[in-house]
Amino acid sequence: MKSSETAIHKFFNSALKFPDRPAVFVNGRLYFYSELLQSISDVYSVIPDLSAEGGLAGILTCEDMVTYASLLAILAKGGGYVPVNSSNPVERNSEIISDSGIKTLLVSKIDEKTSELINRCHGLRLIETSVCKAGSLLTEIPPVEDNRVMYMIYTSGSTGKPKGVPVYYRNMNGFLDHMLDRKNYDFNENDRFLMMFGLTFDASLMSLFVSLSIGASFYVVPGKGVHNLNIYNTLEQHNITVANVVPSLLTYLRPYFPEISLPHLRYFMSGGEALYDDVVREFWSKCANNAIIENLYGPTESTVFCHTYRWDHEKSGSEAYNGIVPIGRPMKGMEAYIIDDAGNILPDGMKGELCISGRQVTDHYWNDRERTKDAYKNITAGQVRKNVYKTGDLCFVNSEGNFVFLGRIDDQVKIDGFRVEPGEIEFHARSFLRDEKIAVVAIENEKGVMQIFLLIENYHGNKMELLEKMRLVLPYYMLPHEILPVISIPLNVNGKTDYKKLKEEWSNLKLN
Repeated sequence: MKSSETAIHKFFNSALKFPDRPAVFVNGRLYFYSELLQSISDVYSVIPDLSAEGGLAGILTCEDMVTYASLLAILAKGGGYVPVNSSNPVERNSEIISDSGIKTLLVSKIDEKTSELINRCHGLRLIETSVCKAGSLLTEIPPVEDNRVMYMIYTSGSTGKPKGVPVYYRNMNGFLDHMLDRKNYDFNENDRFLMMFGLTFDASLMSLFVSLSIGASFYVVPGKGVHNLNIYNTLEQHNITVANVVPSLLTYLRPYFPEISLPHLRYFMSGGEALYDDVVREFWSKCANNAIIENLYGPTESTVFCHTYRWDHEKSGSEAYNGIVPIGRPMKGMEAYIIDDAGNILPDGMKGELCISGRQVTDHYWNDRERTKDAYKNITAGQVRKNVYKTGDLCFVNSEGNFVFLGRIDDQVKIDGFRVEPGEIEFHARSFLRDEKIAVVAIENEKGVMQIFLLIENYHGNKMELLEKMRLVLPYYMLPHEILPVISIPLNVNGKTDYKKLKEEWSNLKLN
């Protein structure tokens, strides 16, 4: 089925209705809807017919307006985009390009790193978007097939290979149906959205697509300098009204709460990590008591997020579990279940794995049947068989009917809001070592920030050299906070690394 109500169609309607309103603030400059539409039209004119290339094109993401215009131009072509982070190692980006099968890569600027990437990816067409000549202004955007891939984001994989999560137009349509429903939010064209995330993190798409769907604007946090400080400066200097952030930002800002005042903030949304009630309470009371605060939850497979919980200063404290704010209830068009190991749905109050289904959930990984088979399961809900996505998160439903997050069932962790598989870090560390036994553990420090540690049994090599090698193949958020030589790495009864014991003995590890 074709749709003329997708994100790009909503943007186009906004551009026609509000040509002189601000759309994007980036690199110190504000761009209006008319300027953004012209830039999209310029890029659109040089993009080839994507139907002959699997419908996908890549974008090497940079901090500039042309990058956002390129994304929207691909959608205007009826295609899907694959964001490739320009700050990631060349090897990782070449793996993503190869796995996704993209034949065209849009870049706003070419540097030495870009040239190396192109040399590795034979047959890849490069389009430098910043030099595109003025194209005819788009006058219409045809309907798009709901079952076409809209974007594909690569997340961490335990085998060392990133896994592609294809999200379809129908999935994003479901997300926007909820976000633009006036019964849920009263967003309007005067709102100013914070953009603190890069395009390879799907949380960015809330600020991008929701703002542009209603004629509002988004403000990109500068990448240079201290990121958390830049976020606060953007919030304050531009009177941001809608902010979607990771909870660790509050931990960073907490010492400065008495000095922070954000009276213009209407919605403060937080997701990607556990949100702690005491920090929220202090932030709301001291900095932003005009704001509605929501805890958001959702893996990449669920299209940005699929659960919401509206925090209440009077009652939410009693619902917090181990100090963590609930993740709430499924969004419109979504369903959630707690299951046991056998796939049986558990009653409220019992702990198990959270599984989700509904219009926002994508149903497979790109070119990966085994991972798809492991991640999706058929369960019986009432008299109906449903295919659900197994989130790997341990949860239960409390007496208020809200889902409560307890942690990961496996060892996957969140670093700066990104999902990280410690197994992937181990995979790459082993490739640079010989026979040493290693383990990666993630430990939450006294400030509530998750940090990664690489433990190597009886290691006598150069730690800095090893870290530099890992920097070539891993993004920054997957690099170990510290590499620690240890006397021995404990094993459990099955002969496997005893990660639980490692964490219990954490206080002793630094002594080795």
